[in-house]
Amino acid sequence: MMPDRLGVLSSTRYVIDHARHVHLAVDRLRAVCSDIARTGVSLPQWNRELHWSDGEEETAMYIFVLDSLNFCFWGEPRWMITYKQQTLDGYWALAASLRRAVEEGVPILDASYLAEMPERDLAHVLRGTTTIPLFAERLAHLHELGRWLVSAYNGQCGEVVRSACGDAVALVQRVVSELSSFNDIAHYDDHVVR
Repeated sequence: MMPDRLGVLSSTRYVIDHARHVHLAVDRLRAVCSDIARTGVSLPQWNRELHWSDGEEETAMYIFVLDSLNFCFWGEPRWMITYKQQTLDGYWALAASLRRAVEEGVPILDASYLAEMPERDLAHVLRGTTTIPLFAERLAHLHELGRWLVSAYNGQCGEVVRSACGDAVALVQRVVSELSSFNDIAHYDDHVVR
């Protein structure tokens, strides 16, 4: 078994053993794993139409901004945007909103700007059929991200990535320990779940 460097497996063990509303069908899980081992899995391609990328370090900043905002899209009515004749909701609407913002010259890839981003600017970036759920929390996440990058990493996501020395787990550990908005935990019967 692989080491549990992030504590995810150990923190979820209690939930697996004590879940009241769901359970794992272990026989079906083994069958699916066998099928995957036999046939392989094709990984989806990065959606270049909806995601933004410069092929350089600013792509890391785009991903940090995207991940800072990527939560809770299930409000009613659904938050949707139209981008290049496509009506999108949820994650894809978020990805396209950020791409649209970069194309419009909104400096969402600048940590100093994010640290103090005005509410009206984020409202413009995320404009859609309705206000995105948890708008204030999203703005707070961007402020936290920007301030963290400016104070600890010269405003550069590339420095955060380099600081992990090629170790993805170390990168995750750094991000979740230094950014409260990324420290995604829950409680189940007085147990912390990561």
